[in-house]
Amino acid sequence: MQNEKTVGVVQSVTSGLQPELVSINEVRQESPFKDLFRIQPAVLELITEDMRINGYDPTYPLLIGNGVLLDGHTRHQAARNVGIDKVWVVDYNLADVEQSLRVAIASQLDRRKLTDADTFRLTLAVDQALPPESGTTDEKGKKAPDKTVELIGSYGSKVGKVRYVNTHSTPEIRANLENGEYSLSQAARACREIAGKSRKRTGGDQPKFGRINTLLDLAIKMAKADELAKDLADLKVKCEAKVTAQKAAEETAKKAAKEAAKAAKLAAKSGQVAISKPVVKNCGKLAA
Repeated sequence: MQNEKTVGVVQSVTSGLQPELVSINEVRQESPFKDLFRIQPAVLELITEDMRINGYDPTYPLLIGNGVLLDGHTRHQAARNVGIDKVWVVDYNLADVEQSLRVAIASQLDRRKLTDADTFRLTLAVDQALPPESGTTDEKGKKAPDKTVELIGSYGSKVGKVRYVNTHSTPEIRANLENGEYSLSQAARACREIAGKSRKRTGGDQPKFGRINTLLDLAIKMAKADELAKDLADLKVKCEAKVTAQKAAEETAKKAAKEAAKAAKLAAKSGQVAISKPVVKNCGKLAA
């Protein structure tokens, strides 16, 4: 079901329009409309065969706006496949790209149930076509409506997940989503797993206070007052000293453990029995 605004736009631009027969060469396929929905090969084959036998059916005209095809890309391609010279169209009087998108999307969603791959493709195409302020906050702090969510109706709840996958996916994850092997949820989960592994690989080699030092370096560069810069520099020195002390404590603890193990081996070889095992407390930790 489409929202009332979309239905109202479609009704206003189609009211009173009559189909007309035009040259197929007058109808152009252009983005973003040709990118909204995928042409299904099996459906294209069936329609092509029907047109080869029966010609173009005027009860299913192409929907165009200023000569650009909005809806009927499969029928248009089938007509080209069989060499039809003239096709039936309804030519809309549309004000802008957004209004054209409303017509193109509404006409498809009325007769089609989208897969996650379809939703992914549709969302990205609309995001590419709409003004950049859609879904952002203006100078007064008022949030502009997310037009993509609005335009794709009941599939709008998946827009956030589509954008996340598009930003974080690998070519393999994207291919699995587009060919139907992954749902949007599975693709998002795969992206999160890769991000988690990446954090583990890079996080282990970082010093404990590495991020703090980076921020302090930035703050020192940005500080305008000499006293503030000095205080920040002193804080950085203290952090680095604490890291150095921690590493020294860890090395001492490791050395003590190795010496204790070595002594235990020597005692075992000489037939002596160790009275108790050496205990190393707070290994790798600094006293608070």
